[in-house]
Amino acid sequence: MKYLYTGMSVLFLLFCAGIVLIRLKAFPDGGIGAVFGAPDPMIGNTVTLYSTLAVLCLFLINKEALRNHFFNALIIPLFAGGSIAVLWLIIGDLNGGVFITTRSGAAVQVNWYSLCLQ
Repeated sequence: MKYLYTGMSVLFLLFCAGIVLIRLKAFPDGGIGAVFGAPDPMIGNTVTLYSTLAVLCLFLINKEALRNHFFNALIIPLFAGGSIAVLWLIIGDLNGGVFITTRSGAAVQVNWYSLCLQ
């Protein structure tokens, strides 16, 4: 179980770094840059979410008593959010695709792999 939480904490920290790099380097009017290019409060909230999850997983590595209390609190919301994202992709694809409005006002169709990161 320790390896699971270690891997999850590293994964969440990589998500944080990746989202910040996408915000700084990606072209904001297309693809993954449209997802994490703006608005900045969404990026701040996403980075806060993943960094909090990373710290929580670090605490759970050595504290077995905390694992019993926080396992469901971690896994169920992540599973529910992932399930909703998959449904959104399926329904959006059936209706012509999922579109995001960028900072410049352009509508960009976003690929499935871009939405799975949210």
